[in-house]
Amino acid sequence: MPFFLFVESEAKALVLSSGVLQSLQTTCDAENVAALLAESLKLDEATLAVPGPEKTQLIRCLSMEAKNANRVDVVKHLRQLTPAGTTGVV
Repeated sequence: MPFFLFVESEAKALVLSSGVLQSLQTTCDAENVAALLAESLKLDEATLAVPGPEKTQLIRCLSMEAKNANRVDVVKHLRQLTPAGTTGVV
């Protein structure tokens, strides 16, 4: 089962646009990364405030990628925009 979860995570990472993922590797500030995510997933403020299960999984995937890239600033900014628990644990 852990292999399935890994594959599922990889599939979700592919859904995120390459621009969003590349922005994690640059000096792009956290607000710009969140704006790129919102643009690529067509999210408005209302959707970020109450994301559905699919959007929550994608936001969580970006949060995980941000943590792996040592971009805690992005995770903190996403936490300000989304409900508690959306980004997962630190």
